Amino acid sequence: MKQIPLAGHSSMSQTDSWWLYMLECRGGGIYVGIAKDVEKRFKVHESGRGSLFTKINTPIQIIAKVKVGSHGDAIRVERAMKKLTPYEKRQWCNALGTDGRDIPISSMF
Repeated sequence: MKQIPLAGHSSMSQTDSWWLYMLECRGGGIYVGIAKDVEKRFKVHESGRGSLFTKINTPIQIIAKVKVGSHGDAIRVERAMKKLTPYEKRQWCNALGTDGRDIPISSMF
C-alpha cells in the first residue's frame, strides 16, 4: 500500500483529514473512495456493507491512500479518479512511488 501525504496538509491530525483510497477487488476492479479512517472503512467494505460495488466485487487489499485534507478536496479528487479506467488508476498508483514525497492535489491529474 502506498501512502503519500499531500503538501500543505501535514499538520492535520488523522481524524481531521480526509483520505482518498483505492481498493483492489476480485475480478480486477479498482474501487475509489474517501474516508477519515481508511483501515476502518476497508473493514466495512470487506464485510459487504461499504458500497454496492464492493458488495459485488469483494475487496482484496488497499492499494493506495493519499491524504487530501478537507472533505471538499477529497470529493473533488474522488470524482476525478472515478473517471479513470482501471489501467489508468493502476498507473497513477505506480507513479506515486513509495518515497514519502509530498505532492499537491493539482499535480495528481
